[in-house]
Amino acid sequence: DEIGLWNSQMSARFLSRSSILKNACDSHKGDPSLHLSQQFPRLRVLSYAKGILVCRIAKVGSTTWSRILGDIPDGRDITHEEAVILRTSITDKAKREYLLASSDYNTKSSDFSSLPPVVRVITVRHPLERLLSAYKDKFNGGHNFTVGGRRKHYHLPLLHLNNISYHLGDNMTVSFTQFIDYAIRTDNAHWRTYDDACSPCHLVYDFITHLDTFAEDLRYIYQKMGISVQNDSIFHTQARNSGLRVGEEDPSYDYYFKTLTRNQLKKIYQTYKKDFVLFGFELPKYLKEFENNTTTELISDL
Repeated sequence: DEIGLWNSQMSARFLSRSSILKNACDSHKGDPSLHLSQQFPRLRVLSYAKGILVCRIAKVGSTTWSRILGDIPDGRDITHEEAVILRTSITDKAKREYLLASSDYNTKSSDFSSLPPVVRVITVRHPLERLLSAYKDKFNGGHNFTVGGRRKHYHLPLLHLNNISYHLGDNMTVSFTQFIDYAIRTDNAHWRTYDDACSPCHLVYDFITHLDTFAEDLRYIYQKMGISVQNDSIFHTQARNSGLRVGEEDPSYDYYFKTLTRNQLKKIYQTYKKDFVLFGFELPKYLKEFENNTTTELISDL
């Protein structure tokens, strides 16, 4: 029947994604060109609700996940007490993971047998699409701006780091080229790699969802978890893709990345190679030339 066919197709989809990740983690363990994270995910990106532990990645539906988990009773972020224990006294990996999923953990107890089962979820999208989304959202997509939090927290630091002169109160624009120069030299949640944010080779994720299939993926996870919803509208829309101005269409990311220099493209490849490898995203032609380069070349600062 149709339902059975759909379940079979969805099961195969998630199995394929998990297999790609596991094979990549196994084959690239210790690979100096990837520097895969062996740390536990940053606590502030983890949220829990009804047995679902989500690593929320900025510019990959993180706001949508926060809303969805907030609509589920008992949905919450990791508590300070759990964070302290996680960082200090818990060394056993299984206990550490259960700790993150427990809503009623007693800090004086070492009995984890009564804790509920946990399903771990991570959502990803094409790395270049995510970079473009960050540019459009945090840097106004190259349009003029004068005031606001984004200017203080994003635009001015970029101008300082890139040694670009400006006067306070000026209309200001940041080109995509300037943004890339800044992004590949800084650490920020909105363009941090998936590996650095969620450590997918260190923490096993049961479901890998994609932004472009988010609604369908979420419906399947809810079904498998036995979670019912009052309003199924979340299954009819994809995760929010912020960064676009009203009435503006989102052109292909190729349009933007093809304007970059070879040095910039190589830096992007070196930075985000592990995200392409771990989650099986196809490299565009202008990045493939670096794929088989096994030597490490020093590139001067842009």
